[in-house]
Amino acid sequence: MISPVLILLTASFDLASGNGHQHYKPKLQCIRPVTDIDSTTVSIRKMHDQAGTYPFLGRAFLFSAGLLLSLTAVAKFVSALGTARILHSYDPLLLISYSHLMWIVGIIEMLVAVVCLMRRQIWLQAGLIAWLSSSFAFYRAGLLWIGYQKPCHCLGNLTDALHLPPQTADRAMKLVLAYLLVGSYATLYWLWRQKRKAARPLF
Repeated sequence: MISPVLILLTASFDLASGNGHQHYKPKLQCIRPVTDIDSTTVSIRKMHDQAGTYPFLGRAFLFSAGLLLSLTAVAKFVSALGTARILHSYDPLLLISYSHLMWIVGIIEMLVAVVCLMRRQIWLQAGLIAWLSSSFAFYRAGLLWIGYQKPCHCLGNLTDALHLPPQTADRAMKLVLAYLLVGSYATLYWLWRQKRKAARPLF
């Protein structure tokens, strides 16, 4: 977009040599107006400022999500190293052994937890949490769709070591899942709103 150019006419009067007459000689001078500001630079600066003022609750959510995922990952690793009979059983939906499933999901949870705890890229952190929690939600929906009514083995056999009833552990993991879902998508929505505000032109 070409910025408007303000044409300012400035007049100068020069005395002609020898005759005492004055000659009017207009000069054209181009002055760039204040409105000629790079809108892209302004948007980038606004987004940078808004990213620096990310709410404390949002940062606390990302940190707490990283802690929760690291704890559940460790629980899966401990369970996968055990000798419980259920490890040799097959998951009713994915049709792979619980032993392999514990390792696969545990590694994914630990990787997401490391990103949440170590990095400062809010879009990446919130996006990974949203993706992982959505996958867990679809998995639970799939279990209901095939008519599976037993508690989910999200923590492996660690519930037996803690003398925690499976139903109680299952309800606790449902609350954790809801927390991750709502928190991650709320964070993504906030970031999207800030991006739209930063993209608005100043003039």
